[in-house]
Amino acid sequence: MILFKTFLTLLKRDYKTLLIHFLVFAVFGTLVAVNNAKVSQNIFTDAKINVAVIDHDRSQLSEAVHRYIRDVQHEVDLKTEDPEKINDAVRFELAGFALIIPKGFSKDPGQNKPEYISNGHSASAALMDQKISVYIDDVNAYMESGLSQEEAIEKTDAVVRKDVRVDLLSIDQGKDKSFLYYLFAFAAYGLLMVMCESIGMVMSHLQESETRKRIDVSPYGFRRQGRELILGIVVTALICIVPFIAFAAIAGMVNGVMSKFWLYTLNFCFLLPAGVGLAFFVSSASPNINVLNILANSLVLPMCFISGVFITRDLMSSATLKVGRFTPLYWFVEGNELINKSGATSLPVKQFAACAIIQLLFAAVFIAAGLVIKKVKDRT
Repeated sequence: MILFKTFLTLLKRDYKTLLIHFLVFAVFGTLVAVNNAKVSQNIFTDAKINVAVIDHDRSQLSEAVHRYIRDVQHEVDLKTEDPEKINDAVRFELAGFALIIPKGFSKDPGQNKPEYISNGHSASAALMDQKISVYIDDVNAYMESGLSQEEAIEKTDAVVRKDVRVDLLSIDQGKDKSFLYYLFAFAAYGLLMVMCESIGMVMSHLQESETRKRIDVSPYGFRRQGRELILGIVVTALICIVPFIAFAAIAGMVNGVMSKFWLYTLNFCFLLPAGVGLAFFVSSASPNINVLNILANSLVLPMCFISGVFITRDLMSSATLKVGRFTPLYWFVEGNELINKSGATSLPVKQFAACAIIQLLFAAVFIAAGLVIKKVKDRT
């Protein structure tokens, strides 16, 4: 088992490079998954924002509006009444919303309407002007019914301060993605890079002329060499994939989203042979380690961008996706899409199996291409 042990020794020597790729996945993959998965869940949640109020009227009604905003939002002082500076402050997100109440507002709210400035970066900021308009309209409605302005303000305050809870009962499974969907999608990038770096680097070392000569003059027969190389590749592949799955399991349990974990894991495992094939192809086509790193990045990163790993497919053009179909990552993401859209026990097996088979075919294509390149190199 000398060749197998040599394989693992070379792998151990480059563990720092592999650790870097895994840490990139662990940090950025988790951030991307948490951020993207919560967008649809929180879209109807009313969050507090920073609001600046400039009151030029100083009346009972303007003070009531000011008090209402102060009670339900975070008030900030921009230390200026210049409209241009206020606008700049909102655009630079020193405040999410600014309200400018003009003089004469209390005497004629319909004619002397407040001015709103919003950055529009959140639902709460975009809807703030409607909240204020509703408050003012309610006060006017009570006054028109015969109440005094003070009584109208008290009635309005009692109504707007009632808590309203909004629960999202139904979501479009075709568009909303789960935490595990995003996490495993980003893991695909990390896995392919780790596979290329690990198996690719070891194979490159073993293919160096001096190493090759020593192996050729050893008592090892061709079949024995092949068996130990295959064993080394299989063990390396398992060493590479286990940390990704283990981290995804821990992250899933922490976030309480484990219902489809094993389906995502199964789909992730189908990507493993394609990663082995790609690593073999990269090592065969690279004359040295430096070129191997460049080639691995040049292949993996574009595949991630055009297949839906980094950018969700609903934001990509049909032409880009047509090109992406010629990569194994496209079919991995397609499998993820099927899992995300279906229930834990209602996966479309035929479509999912087709995605898995295509990934295996890509593995065969990469290995065949690597063997051709290797044979041409041996002849020259």
